[in-house]
Amino acid sequence: MARLGAVGSAAVQIAHAYGLKVVGSAGSEQGLELIEKEGAHFTVNHRERGYLDKALEFTGGKGFDVILEMNATKKLADDVNLIAPFARIIIIGGTDGAVNLDPTRLLWKGASIIGLYIGLATPQESAQIHAAIYAGLENGTLRPAVAQEFALSEVAKSHEAVRQASSSGKVVLKF
Repeated sequence: MARLGAVGSAAVQIAHAYGLKVVGSAGSEQGLELIEKEGAHFTVNHRERGYLDKALEFTGGKGFDVILEMNATKKLADDVNLIAPFARIIIIGGTDGAVNLDPTRLLWKGASIIGLYIGLATPQESAQIHAAIYAGLENGTLRPAVAQEFALSEVAKSHEAVRQASSSGKVVLKF
C-alpha cells in the first residue's frame, strides 16, 4: 500500500514496473486519479470512513506484504492491522510525534517496521540511488507529475504548496 505524493507516486511506478500488485491511497479524487494513472491496481480515499477495510478486501483478507508509510505519526498504528505474515512496514515520512502502538500483531505475524532515512546512505549508496533514479527517468519507469510551477520570487508560496496535504505531484521552482 502506498500513499500519493512524490515518493508514493515513484513507489507506485517502480512497483508496477516490477509487476507487483499495488494499492494506493490518496485524500482527494484528483489524487486517486493520479495514483491510478501511475499504475495502482486499486485505490482508496484515506479520508473516507472504512477505507482500511476496503484496502484489506483487495488482499482477500490476507493483508499487505509491504506498506510504505508516508505519515507514520498518524497511520502506523493502523498499518499494523493491515499486515500479512512476515510483512514489512517501511517508514518513509510523517514522524512529527509519538505513536501509540501495540506491538502484539507485529509479533504474531513475524512482521517488522523499518525506518528509511536517505540521509544515512553512504556516498556509494547515494550514487547508486541517483543512478537508478536517472535510469528510471530515461527509460520511462519514473514519470514525475508536476502539480504546480512557481517563479523563484514565489518561493514562500511554493513551500506552502508542498506542505499542503492536498498537493499531488512535484512543485517546481523556475529560475
